[in-house]
Amino acid sequence: DLTAEEYREQAKAAGRRPGTAPSTLADAMARYTTAKRTAGVLDFADLLMFCARLIEQDEQVAATIRSQYASFVVDEYQDTDPAQQRLLDAWLGERDDLAVVGDARQAVYAFKGAQTSLIRDFPVRFPHAVTVDLVKDYRSTTQVVDAANRLVAGTPEGAGPLLVGMLGDGPAPTVTRCDDEDDEDARIVATVRRWVRESVPAEEIAILHRFNAQAVTITAALRDAGIPVVGGDGSAFFDRREIAQVLALLRTSATQASDDDPADALERALGQVGYDPDRPPDGTGAARERWDALDALRTLVESLPEHLTRTLGVLSADLHRRAAEDHVPQGRGAVTVTTIHKAKGLEWEACLIARATDGSLPSVYASTPAELAEERRLAYVAVTRARRHLVATWSAGRPSGRPGRPSPFLSLLVPAGERSTSRPATTTGRGSPAGSSPAARFTVGQRVTHDRHGLGRVVDVRGGSVTIDFGTDGRRTVRPDHTLTAL
Repeated sequence: DLTAEEYREQAKAAGRRPGTAPSTLADAMARYTTAKRTAGVLDFADLLMFCARLIEQDEQVAATIRSQYASFVVDEYQDTDPAQQRLLDAWLGERDDLAVVGDARQAVYAFKGAQTSLIRDFPVRFPHAVTVDLVKDYRSTTQVVDAANRLVAGTPEGAGPLLVGMLGDGPAPTVTRCDDEDDEDARIVATVRRWVRESVPAEEIAILHRFNAQAVTITAALRDAGIPVVGGDGSAFFDRREIAQVLALLRTSATQASDDDPADALERALGQVGYDPDRPPDGTGAARERWDALDALRTLVESLPEHLTRTLGVLSADLHRRAAEDHVPQGRGAVTVTTIHKAKGLEWEACLIARATDGSLPSVYASTPAELAEERRLAYVAVTRARRHLVATWSAGRPSGRPGRPSPFLSLLVPAGERSTSRPATTTGRGSPAGSSPAARFTVGQRVTHDRHGLGRVVDVRGGSVTIDFGTDGRRTVRPDHTLTAL
């Protein structure tokens, strides 16, 4: 509930690092507010704020509304934001007839304003509340539950009672190293086929990934292998405006100049809609999502077999075929390909976490301890979607040509001694020099993970010790032994 100027000042005072300058965001907010007022419309945030204000400022309205509701139940409370909490407080008044259900380990919506402190501090705000820990997991096997517990061990969220698997034993989670993303897509197809041979229904299989654009080549590989696919929310990649524009430009070029080189035509079309492969937008947001989508289309075309890129007409027809397939309703017999966020609240017999590289999970945009902690919780959400089968894949080669590193969370997913021999030995960290002292492996500013304290950032290296900022767990000086891993 801030004005544009208040946001500008608070962002500056808090030292926030949004992807866009606070002044630019404040100006956009002011124009947006003016446009709503001119059109006479409200958005959802307005409804929350106006309703809360009305109850807070008018005692008669407050009494009428409170008399209609004896008690309140809030589900997914870990995703509550301050605006929603304000409305809930207004509804309650002086009463405490409230029950909330939530799991702080699955709090993954800080980017939407959700605050984990609301569920964490609930017993403080309501000291007479009775807390019931739901620790018996009837969804997943012991092996999947144990992997989930390892992911949150040593974090503030993992301090409470851990889950106990009630379904008995199952196959151990596995991690697969792939040469590049083409190899990874082929291994994903092979894994899905193996699960189907083992009598896992296709609709009980999910491929989970971090970013929307990552679904494109995965989906294409599955469909090219004859495996039906459905998106997690039914949305279609080819529905994106910029993708539709590129396809329209390619079709026009194919009609006007059938001998045009397909690669040249694609580069021209991408450039016409503002794509520059060498200049991805900084930060996150709509501009970056647009660039990622166009980059994914380019990657898809580059991965196509030669006979589909022989002429511009053939390429255009194939892309339009794929766009049409994106709209084919899929029900039973279709594998789900979706982001981890969209998978929240769902479950499958078998889950494969794809593109599990450092920079993807955790996201390259996660730099603070709090942001890294949320990425770790996102990995927890991914793991707990699986009932029985759980596989993670990562690529040693990236489309950019840079080498890929496995997600640091994979070392927690599969304990030492049980890891696949296909995984490489642990590296010494991002460019940190090897030396005679174990501490020499670490440098100031480097991201690390500690078995007890979780994710953090190195703030000092002195003698044989390393000082790390673990965010909510504070600053700790630790010995650089096997419990500390460079990311």
